Amino acid sequence: YDAWKAHRGRRLRRISEAERREILHRLDSRPAMQKQESFQRQKHELNKLRIWRTQVGCGCTMPGQCGTSRCLCNKEGLSCNDDSCGCVPGRCGNPLPRYTFDQ
Repeated sequence: YDAWKAHRGRRLRRISEAERREILHRLDSRPAMQKQESFQRQKHELNKLRIWRTQVGCGCTMPGQCGTSRCLCNKEGLSCNDDSCGCVPGRCGNPLPRYTFDQ
């Protein structure tokens, strides 16, 4: 708080990414082991998210398959997507509106 009062009325200077990381590192009072466990947990969660993102969309390639219990998008309650689904626009049977990226 005292530092804030000292800088009142003055412009704050931008800090670099390295300076920001150093400040955050100094303020984090957890033991090194806890920091490492937290980092590993976050790393694992991010890897799961990356893998999940590569597996989006349905693989419906047969006419009439989309919108049935075999359609992953339909089972998950999601709209089919032009970018990631194998179904054909106009023949997609998913009851939810098809997502088309507007270029």
